[in-house]
Amino acid sequence: MMHMYSNQMNKARGYIGQLALLQHYSVPTRLLDITVNPLIALYFACEKQGAADDEDGYVFMYIRNGKKVDSPEVYALSLHACFPNLSDKEISQRIKKERQEVYTEEQIHSFIHTPVFLKESADLNVGNERIVAQAGSFFICADDENGGLVTLDSVLPVCVFRIPATYKEVIRSELDEKGVNVRSVYPELSSGGIYLKQKYKKDNYHIDKNDYEICEIECGKSNRRNTNICIKILNVNLSIKHVKEIVRHVCENYENVSDVIWIYVGFSTLVYRKLSC
Repeated sequence: MMHMYSNQMNKARGYIGQLALLQHYSVPTRLLDITVNPLIALYFACEKQGAADDEDGYVFMYIRNGKKVDSPEVYALSLHACFPNLSDKEISQRIKKERQEVYTEEQIHSFIHTPVFLKESADLNVGNERIVAQAGSFFICADDENGGLVTLDSVLPVCVFRIPATYKEVIRSELDEKGVNVRSVYPELSSGGIYLKQKYKKDNYHIDKNDYEICEIECGKSNRRNTNICIKILNVNLSIKHVKEIVRHVCENYENVSDVIWIYVGFSTLVYRKLSC
């Protein structure tokens, strides 16, 4: 692959840049895409991918001291990834020839058996607009002592955020308002068409009285007219977006007789999500 696309590869910054280009074009590598932008991470956790939209998403947060793109650890790991048959001694010799730096075989062995987080760097952006758009970088997998790989699963995250599947559509809409969407994350021209198609897709949902029931209404008397309404959602397949439409519909029936309306929404009469309208 590297010989087939030698012109593109020659423009990349060293071995790590070549691996980044291969990763961009869906070639299996030892790199795992990461981002330093939490909103981009949230977008990927909520990205619509067919049936996956019915599954919960996750955002994993790591706090690590990343290695610079020109560090000896990154150089050795990326060289080893490009030429996995090189021995520790041969890697040491190539680094001495190419970088005029001397490392023992023991140091090389340690380098290629220790995974690293790569710091975000403009040196990775050559020929790869997505890295810029996604504030991206990489986790580089290393060898383990049994011939396998030390992957990101070996690193304990600081936090894991679960994104319920029913919230994904609303979160995507809120991210779009902040300029994070398929068009901005994937800057290729074709993504613009996908974005417009998704944005202006007609929503044929119509409020059905069989989708909900009003369980309780309480009107309080004080300096202002308060109304508390409990809504039970009967259709568990409704998205949060459609539940909000039901809430707005119910509110409209009481807005002329109430100063403040409190809506409690849930899938049972015991558990409600409190929304202020």
